Amino acid sequence: MLGSGESLDGSYSENQSVLSVSTSSENLSSSREFTDSNSSLSNVKLYDVFCLGMAQDVNLGGFETRDPDSQLIDKIEESQLEGKIHLVPGDSDQVFVSISSHGVKVLDKTKKEVLQRHPLHSVCQVLHYEDSFSKNNIALKIGQVGRHVYDCYVFRCRGEEQATNICRSVKNVFDSVTKE
Repeated sequence: MLGSGESLDGSYSENQSVLSVSTSSENLSSSREFTDSNSSLSNVKLYDVFCLGMAQDVNLGGFETRDPDSQLIDKIEESQLEGKIHLVPGDSDQVFVSISSHGVKVLDKTKKEVLQRHPLHSVCQVLHYEDSFSKNNIALKIGQVGRHVYDCYVFRCRGEEQATNICRSVKNVFDSVTKE
């Protein structure tokens, strides 16, 4: 299990509790696992989380002196203060997040309708961080390679283990796709 602030590449940050998974050119939990066949590309991981909201058109360019993960967390917190992202989720915010080789899908928990669909090539980064309420959140950064403007979806996890598992699932999917 990763410690607070430990990343998947073994680096460690003492100042923040952040786990970040990015792809090489920047674009590449209690869970239920469904397997369609023996191939690792057909695995679908389903996580029961809360959707806190989305920050649109997050611009992370031009701040070369600051850590990009810290910049993203700052932008999320600004959006929370502006009321664009919930601070505390309600019962209606419960969703399933599905991670597969096709990308990330967000489903309504009761109706099982697809609320969001993000193809794998548009997932730039997934970031696990602990907010000021000591809650474990996942930030899903969606955009295109080479651009500094992204959309960011924020999910409240049920604990650190679930948040870490979500990050690992995304990493494993990218690793599987790039190997085959």
